[in-house]
Amino acid sequence: MKKSKGAYALLLGNYRPTAIIARELRARGYRVAVGLDGFERGAELSRHVDRFWCHPPLDEDGPAFAHALSELLARRGDIRLIVPVAENYVRFFAEEDVALPASVTALMVAPELVTTCLDKLRMMSLAEDVGVPLAPFAEVRDQPELIGEAERIGFPLVIRSVSSTHRLFGEKAITVADRAGLDRVLPHWPEGHRALLLQRRASGLRHNLYFAARAGRIDQLLHVEIARTDRLDGAGLAVEGATVATDPDLGRYTAALVAALGYSGIGCAQFLVDAASGETSFLEINPRFAGNHAIPAACGLGLTERLLDLCLDPASSADGPPAPFRSLRYCWIAGDLLGAKVAWRQGRISALEAVGWLGRMVRARWRAKLDVGFDWRDPLPGLANILDVLPGIGKLTRMRLSRPGLLPKRSF
Repeated sequence: MKKSKGAYALLLGNYRPTAIIARELRARGYRVAVGLDGFERGAELSRHVDRFWCHPPLDEDGPAFAHALSELLARRGDIRLIVPVAENYVRFFAEEDVALPASVTALMVAPELVTTCLDKLRMMSLAEDVGVPLAPFAEVRDQPELIGEAERIGFPLVIRSVSSTHRLFGEKAITVADRAGLDRVLPHWPEGHRALLLQRRASGLRHNLYFAARAGRIDQLLHVEIARTDRLDGAGLAVEGATVATDPDLGRYTAALVAALGYSGIGCAQFLVDAASGETSFLEINPRFAGNHAIPAACGLGLTERLLDLCLDPASSADGPPAPFRSLRYCWIAGDLLGAKVAWRQGRISALEAVGWLGRMVRARWRAKLDVGFDWRDPLPGLANILDVLPGIGKLTRMRLSRPGLLPKRSF
């Protein structure tokens, strides 16, 4: 295990796992800086973060961000590690021709693996080839093909963009129950989408298998069952769940996919499992730090450390035996609050149903050993996330992002 000598690690994509990764890199001797751009944000307040970087948001102006990064790296010779945390930054470093200085390492899965895993159609085809079960699917490129394939696959139907970072009507995916629902939601081909991915909706709970692998062989694996998400339909982000003993079938499916990809690095394989019928459907592999990275971190998988050792020395061997299983219930208060607020504001739930949602949130917090967005040892990032989603209060706490001079840290 190599230790840094006080060089900087720059974390890009300021959201839930960023403060945890900062803590883990500080333990390896790095000083840590974080970019302010991100979804949930808050890591800029972590006691493990030394500096922040205010830069052009990647999604708003990619060329401006690339230019700003190039200027920063030319000016700061003490930056030795670039860590793309959020998916849009991972995709940027995988797909764009980013010329990093020879002294700077990108802490991420190899670009060719990232592009493969984020190609949903390619991954679904790979799953079929290696015998991993999944619901019927098709790629469509125009309205007549959409209608024809929807009738062939059958309803209910999940529809998403072929690009994992391109939203469909602001959503990662939409679900239609029948042909009438399809005609209502998509009477015409959506503007700005070259293709859509259709898949018959599978039922059941979502299961995440976090892993670390080298040359297609898994050396760390953790199975997490998601009990509830921030969406009424079970899509969206997990807000409650628990670790479970690894299911042999899901473990075997994950190993088959990792082997077929020749995967080296960290990732999270996702499946839907119907407990009543036993039917399983592969969803995807996320080739990056997961949003709930706090769970494998709390269970001792050492994913950050393993990825760091791999990136700094690809020929090195895995460090240490697999982590023993740890039973752990988790929740995410900030995500639960935001889910309830959005559902109520959009008219999807009544005031009484919102109260019931908050009751489930309190029960989840009472039962959980871990809040994936809040750490008592480093409370400010999680507290900021919670306050940011509260009506009225959030407007005030988010001022730190538009007025960086309010932050109690120095900028780059």
